[in-house]
Amino acid sequence: MFGRLNRSKGKTSLQTSMRGTTYHGLAIKILQKHGKPMKVREILEKIEAERELTGKTPGNTLSAILQSSAYIEHVGFGLYKLSHSP
Repeated sequence: MFGRLNRSKGKTSLQTSMRGTTYHGLAIKILQKHGKPMKVREILEKIEAERELTGKTPGNTLSAILQSSAYIEHVGFGLYKLSHSP
């Protein structure tokens, strides 16, 4: 859903998930650059600097994306970090 399928292995790759300016791709890039866990609001502010936020509740959208990502790990209330292995 958040990356393209690698047809040969049937899995998504981190590089594929980072393409473009999707919330998911930008969140991965931001967490890589930051190097430590971040709150949803902090990630959202950095995404807003990269692209226009759409929808009525972009924070809720980002939270849902982060929770379902194989590349991002929930470490506390509203706190996420990059996972080392999906």
